[in-house]
Amino acid sequence: MKDITQSYYIKQKYRKTDIHLLGGNGIINVNRYYTMEEVSKHTSANDGWIIISKDGVKCVFNVTEWIPNHPGGSQILKDHLGKDATDDFEAIGHSQVVYDTLLPKYFIGFLRE
Repeated sequence: MKDITQSYYIKQKYRKTDIHLLGGNGIINVNRYYTMEEVSKHTSANDGWIIISKDGVKCVFNVTEWIPNHPGGSQILKDHLGKDATDDFEAIGHSQVVYDTLLPKYFIGFLRE
């Protein structure tokens, strides 16, 4: 996807009050892209990334800090580290709160395909 598409996606998907959460520490980095090879290297509880697609846009999340706090247990996240977790993430039926507040907190960029 082109950068302008990603930027538009961010602006359209997150309310202004939520945008500050993207990328952590108040930094919106819409031009940060990762390859599947890069994501697949982050598979440990000390350094864990997952991919979740939102409206066809594959987003990369660093969930390292969330692993020990996950309400469904840490193992479910560990099983998906370094992979695309979209299907299982959606199948569980996460609430809108997760989409609106939790995912933006751990968002680090986009998957380059």
